[in-house]
Amino acid sequence: MGVSARHVLQQLPTLGAMARAGARDALRTVRRTTGGALPATPGPWVTVTLPARQPLMTEVYARHVGADALRYEGRVPPHLFPQWTFPLQLEAMRDLPFPLARMLNAGARLEVDAPLPAGEPLQVATRLERVDESPTRVLVECLSETGTALRPAAHRALFRAILPRRGGSGAKAPVPDDARELARWTLPVDAGFDFAKLTGDFNPIHWVPSYAKAFGLPNVILHGFSTMARTWEGLAHRLEMEPGVLDVRFERPLVLPAQVGLYVRGDAGAGEVWVAEGPGKVPSMRGTYTARG
Repeated sequence: MGVSARHVLQQLPTLGAMARAGARDALRTVRRTTGGALPATPGPWVTVTLPARQPLMTEVYARHVGADALRYEGRVPPHLFPQWTFPLQLEAMRDLPFPLARMLNAGARLEVDAPLPAGEPLQVATRLERVDESPTRVLVECLSETGTALRPAAHRALFRAILPRRGGSGAKAPVPDDARELARWTLPVDAGFDFAKLTGDFNPIHWVPSYAKAFGLPNVILHGFSTMARTWEGLAHRLEMEPGVLDVRFERPLVLPAQVGLYVRGDAGAGEVWVAEGPGKVPSMRGTYTARG
């Protein structure tokens, strides 16, 4: 059973931010201003206090990414951070001299020092952390800190976006043969659409087949942050640990529908992690994890 469309109402801030970013991109195109000086980094903090997350939405989200039924009773899933940080990230990146719509999600690092209590307002601060330009790509990093009045900056999320340039692709290392499979996921073709309804990221590449195919893909692809969230939950459940840091990079699109495995090399304390069809295959995602101490 798919995710109800009622949750889209919770995503209006993200949808509005995406519309404003799209309008700025269109203006750049009209003015033919795709280049220019890079903004200074780190940039100024963009701060806001947000209402508590809606309980039903967070419950449905947790189930959608594979969490146990009672795992997040009384707290907010930490990997839901894109749902409330994405509008601020777009605002922090507004002065970049190239179209944001062309940028790809390259990965993220999520650090959790303490849980976010459910039912409490969220204090969020985001800034443009780094811009690194080379002949083959532009790498952009945004840092977001989320907490409450009693525990500011309980979560830190470093979001990475990349703008590829000609000649920027290279060979990707496969999953090593000694990695062990923790879990196997069957992902339906509408997994991207359901994740969009819960987070607000309605980029049509995740739910409109014709749009995805226009970009040279066989079909729609799963959000990178959906893969990251499922990985967090897979580690927590299968290794019986509470992740403290998960640092991932998205290597190639995860085309839907799909059957993929969660692979690790390490133990409940720390290790490497991959999401792929199997050992020896190029992963959709690779990264490292550390348990919360």
